Amino acid sequence: MATSSTAKANGSQKPADMEALNAQISELRKDLSDLVGIVGQMGSNAKDSAADTVADRINSLASKAENAKTEAELRALLLKEKTEDTVREQPATALLIATGIGFLVGTFMSRR
Repeated sequence: MATSSTAKANGSQKPADMEALNAQISELRKDLSDLVGIVGQMGSNAKDSAADTVADRINSLASKAENAKTEAELRALLLKEKTEDTVREQPATALLIATGIGFLVGTFMSRR
């Protein structure tokens, strides 16, 4: 008789244990879903941060390129003015240099 009363007691506990187990599984699913959402948000934030970093770097490089362009234009203008002054001060030398450069360019072009 003791066995049959134990079986009844165990039989009545199994549905309660199953309900508790189902509740824990449901909670684990919810936690896992929340975790997936958090990881997804972290990935999205990392992507946005990387995009911002790239955009900042592009803007920085564009600014440096603009500064280099402005500096090159200024140097070219100064070199042009210096060359004009030198030609005015020493026209014969400038003519001889231009003739020599023309001769060299003509020689290289005729060899092709």
